Amino acid sequence: MSSQTMFKLLPDKITTGIKTATFMGHIGLPVETDLTHYVAQQHYKCEKDGEVWYVVVSAANVPWSGPETYIFPANEKGIISRHDEQKGSFNGALDHKRALVNAGFEVIGCPIDRQGLRDAIEAAELQVKQLTEDIARAKLLLEAP
Repeated sequence: MSSQTMFKLLPDKITTGIKTATFMGHIGLPVETDLTHYVAQQHYKCEKDGEVWYVVVSAANVPWSGPETYIFPANEKGIISRHDEQKGSFNGALDHKRALVNAGFEVIGCPIDRQGLRDAIEAAELQVKQLTEDIARAKLLLEAP
């Protein structure tokens, strides 16, 4: 068999076994009623070996039970078809991408959700506060005889 024949036997793109979840959009707007209640839903198109299906990933901070991120089966419009939690769903955090990775997906185009942005802002504000206090102490040391 010639090398030219061998190359013709190889597929153009090898994707066998890879599950992808492509971000399709937000389902409505994130709902934030107060500091203890937060819900954000994202719609994903899932693919593996030519098969296509859809899911909605819901991140919610639920009163009395805390944060949870669940994956639900949905249609192409992002309407949840069943409310049974799918593989990858977990309690303890609000993280759409982590849930999909837990379910074995390679995630494409997942935006940072509002909780992630809120956490990043809080961390930055804490760093600024600490630096401001450090600068004030350094100035006092410089002014001391």
